[in-house]
Amino acid sequence: SRAVEMAEQTVKNSKDVRDRIWYGQVLSIAEPENAAKAEAQLKQATHDDPAYPGGWIELIQLYKMNGKLDLAKQTLAEAKKKIDTKRTPLALAYACELLGQNEEAEQYYLGAIKTTPEDRRIQQAVVEFRIKTGKIDQAEKLLDQMIAGSEGAKDTATLLWSRRKLAGLKINSPKYQEHVAARELIDKNLDGPQKADADLRLAALVDASITTKESRQKAIEKLESLSQRPGVLTPDDHLLLAKIGRAHV
Repeated sequence: SRAVEMAEQTVKNSKDVRDRIWYGQVLSIAEPENAAKAEAQLKQATHDDPAYPGGWIELIQLYKMNGKLDLAKQTLAEAKKKIDTKRTPLALAYACELLGQNEEAEQYYLGAIKTTPEDRRIQQAVVEFRIKTGKIDQAEKLLDQMIAGSEGAKDTATLLWSRRKLAGLKINSPKYQEHVAARELIDKNLDGPQKADADLRLAALVDASITTKESRQKAIEKLESLSQRPGVLTPDDHLLLAKIGRAHV
């Protein structure tokens, strides 16, 4: 294919290991029958720069995709010895996640956050991991810490993200007060100069989660308005709109 030809030409003229990894990715996606060729490129990438995680992670993904779990595990074991976690602190956590090794992944996440406690990107990754693994209380605790820290540091981007993420967790609680707290968090985001679509959407979901007639009516109006803007609502949001709209009649 044209994509494979372009990637192959790039590799011939480049010494950057990322180009070789890209070539391996293109081969595995565009020409699945050439899995052996993709494997060779990714193995070469891990040889050329063993401390760089990209080649290892793509190779693990390739083996997993092709049902070669033993090879994936062997590659992960080797990657643990080679990847420079100071250079890329989240790489091994992600690699362990790929193979369902969540307990070990958590240790790498905790190690990363301990080493660089002020790195918001790492904090966000730990929050997402805790949510995926069902540790909601721990995720909420970290989000509370991030909100407090970003307010003091005037880190607006982290503050908005943390409030939004925490509100999204609270609306799944059976406790009414948690839904009220979610609304307060999103209202704070919407009090700013810019009203992000993500916050407007979540405000509608918060209203929908509160079962009063007035709150449900607000949810319907907000969701109907957002439905006019492509890409803002998910299919589940449209289903929710239809559900509460029918119940509200």
